[in-house]
Amino acid sequence: MDIDNIDNLDIYSIPAHQQIDLKDILSSLKRVKITSETREELNSSIKLLRKFKLYESSKWCSELLLSITPEQPQNLSLNLNSTTQTIQAKNLTNIFNKAASSAQRDGGKEGSDSGKISPFNTNLNNGDNIYGNKYSKLYEEYKISEKEIKEILNYANTLFDLKEYLKCINVLSPILNPKYPRAMFLYYLSKYYLASEKMQEEKLNNNENLGLKYASSDMLNKLQIELSQYIQNFSPFLNYLYGIILKDLKKYDESKIFFIKALNSCPFMWSCWVDLCYVLKQIGNKNSFNLLNDHWMKYFFLENYFIEKNYEAEAIQILDLLQNLFPNNTFILNQLAICYYNIHEYELSIEYFEKLFSLDPLRYEGVDIYSNILFIKENYCELSNLAYRCYENNKYRPETCCVVGNFYALKGEHPKAIAFFKRALKLDNNYLPVYTLMGHEFLEMKIISSAVESYRTAIDVDPSDFRAYYGLAAVYEISQMYNFALYYYMKAAKSKSNDSRMFTALGMTYEKLDKKIEAIKCYEKAIIFKDKEGIALYRMAKLYDEMGEKDKAAVCFEKNLTKNFEGNIDGESMIESCLYLGKYYKEKSMYDKAYNILMKLKDYEGNERDEIHALIKEINNLRSNNNNGYMDSNGYDFI
Repeated sequence: MDIDNIDNLDIYSIPAHQQIDLKDILSSLKRVKITSETREELNSSIKLLRKFKLYESSKWCSELLLSITPEQPQNLSLNLNSTTQTIQAKNLTNIFNKAASSAQRDGGKEGSDSGKISPFNTNLNNGDNIYGNKYSKLYEEYKISEKEIKEILNYANTLFDLKEYLKCINVLSPILNPKYPRAMFLYYLSKYYLASEKMQEEKLNNNENLGLKYASSDMLNKLQIELSQYIQNFSPFLNYLYGIILKDLKKYDESKIFFIKALNSCPFMWSCWVDLCYVLKQIGNKNSFNLLNDHWMKYFFLENYFIEKNYEAEAIQILDLLQNLFPNNTFILNQLAICYYNIHEYELSIEYFEKLFSLDPLRYEGVDIYSNILFIKENYCELSNLAYRCYENNKYRPETCCVVGNFYALKGEHPKAIAFFKRALKLDNNYLPVYTLMGHEFLEMKIISSAVESYRTAIDVDPSDFRAYYGLAAVYEISQMYNFALYYYMKAAKSKSNDSRMFTALGMTYEKLDKKIEAIKCYEKAIIFKDKEGIALYRMAKLYDEMGEKDKAAVCFEKNLTKNFEGNIDGESMIESCLYLGKYYKEKSMYDKAYNILMKLKDYEGNERDEIHALIKEINNLRSNNNNGYMDSNGYDFI
């Protein structure tokens, strides 16, 4: 990356979300209806996913099914800004009871509105469901095909659940045949888990400090070659497993193809959608959405993709409509909370998290992000309560360790915080948020080498993590290695190109390298993205002043004053803006304007007080002389 050319960061290029017709998506989503067929699809898929050991996907679908209520309103929405439209949180028991009574009442019968509209196809008329009883039939087909190996398969299932993967492989090897899809999947899934365990052991043995490099992937390479001989006979689940292996080997373009194949056959594999989202985040969209079949699950993927690509506004629009279809769904509430966290609307995010935990008090997903918000807001009491609750529920979850680590970080006990973050990594070596948080703690303790190591490992886990790039850049900036800092700030800005903080940091680094033109370009881009820190205009004005461009400096100072002045002057930038503009308009003989600006500082008691008073008196005299001795009622005598 050319760090001398800020124009390389082209914020005007077409962003990922504009490659999809969002208006068309929202229009089609509004017409989607929940029917008895939707419940049947979910029920059949849950059984199928459970048989193939995809427990996370099965859990996700089960939660979705429970959020479909029999008397579901058509236009229900959660508007936390409105006092007139609120939704009361329902007890989980009531949701279970309603779902159960709904299943009994439906009894597998088709609803009168069975012509469900397929998303992304706005011309689709009411007609037969393109999936129908597909998953139920698929489940029965697998059941019939496995009759003759039922006893072996049951034994292998038990061994797998007991994590005796080597023994499971040994039991299944005599019946390894594409005509037994579940046996094939279980055999290679056991091999994959065994390879992952050995790689994990190697990492821990070779890197006591959870270092930067990944362990050897020889076992995965061998597994890929072995599995590829059955590529023509892959079931949807083997397509998914093969895609995971390719993803772990960083063969993203190839893995994308197999993820799409798996999802086109079985769109309820939520973990597959998540993996596809990760792959597309690394390599870009490349028209991949057009390769996916139309199904309403595609909406959940899209909102997740938008969040990963930092287009929260688009994700929120989709989530609001999905919430009408699945009220009180915990996943949707969690995604909304994350969206508002990402755009720094912390109060709104807290409200969604509180709603979420009232529905599911033992939930772990998202609790780490909630603890980050409490840390930022320095809410010691609530963070303490959250840490205690999580620790009592399950102290061996990485999310729990992250929450407790944040608690100790807020107390300023950095060694304890690091100890819990390391414990989280021992439980899940790919748990991304902890690497960055641990880097922050090392930075607080001034242990620069360990901070760099943590941030670099986060980048290894996810090469598009802007927080890790930003943290690494901050380390190099503190070490006064500005060229390195510039490189990583630029990587951070490229990863999150709609965040003004990235461009502000870039501009300040260019200033330190005495590259004023590049710094100004960065501040201009920060202003385009609303300048959250509120310093871009001020710094740009100072640079124009140093370059001798007084008129441009005055324009920036005045915009800074207009933007940030709220009835009182506070802070260095406001004082300097007023003083500069007062002197500038005095030189331009615009005495009234200079006087009105300086009068904002009349009650200021800082070091510049005498200079301000003398300047106001001088300008007042000039105004008086200019008006033939007349002084208006705004005259102010400080003597």
